[in-house]
Amino acid sequence: MTNYKINIINDIYFSKFFMIVNADTKEQAIEKAIRRYRMRIVKKLGHSEPRLNIKDNIIIEKIR
Repeated sequence: MTNYKINIINDIYFSKFFMIVNADTKEQAIEKAIRRYRMRIVKKLGHSEPRLNIKDNIIIEKIR
């Protein structure tokens, strides 16, 4: 398993989420990050945001 540093930039709420995700592949890391991000949004706003294509706003970097 590898650690990935992930930044998700949300243009609607003008926020940036940073997290470290442990996953086997880059695709798994993105899926985990999106799941965590959605949980954070629900916790912060009290409701989920509309299903936007946030994959365009993800910056992923592999940590050694």
